[in-house]
Amino acid sequence: MRKGFLVITVVYTVLIISFFDAVSRLSDSIYELIGPERYDFYIVGSEVVLLIPLVLLVALKSFRGDSPAWKLSAWGAYFIVLYIAGSRLIINRIEHIHYIEYAILSMLLFLAYRRYLSAFWVGSLVGLLDEQLQAWRVPHPLDLNDVYFNFLGVLGGLLLAWTFLRTPAPGLSHRE
Repeated sequence: MRKGFLVITVVYTVLIISFFDAVSRLSDSIYELIGPERYDFYIVGSEVVLLIPLVLLVALKSFRGDSPAWKLSAWGAYFIVLYIAGSRLIINRIEHIHYIEYAILSMLLFLAYRRYLSAFWVGSLVGLLDEQLQAWRVPHPLDLNDVYFNFLGVLGGLLLAWTFLRTPAPGLSHRE
């Protein structure tokens, strides 16, 4: 285990959980200020701006890698699940932030533990605990959709680690 990455991961996790209220209030303020149509336009536009380069990088890296069929299949399945989840389960477009923050978390966990399963279980547990803390702070029931989005973010981050961090395919651990 790499202690430096573990410290960074813990700090990042605390920041994710601590700033939930501030980010939520900021999102609500922007929504009220510019209206629902423009808000959705800006959120979707930013997603497209982030997603197109990612898709191109994944395709380029997958074709050059050690197992292009595995990587392209895994990414294809992931994007299909993201599309279905996004079109069926997301009520407010800002919920897409779950993918990004938990993808970053799982990549940091992978860098700390150098094991996919450890990063997966810890990232998923943090996602579940984060949603439980939100349910206690903002008295509402546990939102299982958000837990699912956190889980998808963890999977996406591990796919990024598998694709870009020169890890063996498709093993469960990586040692230097």
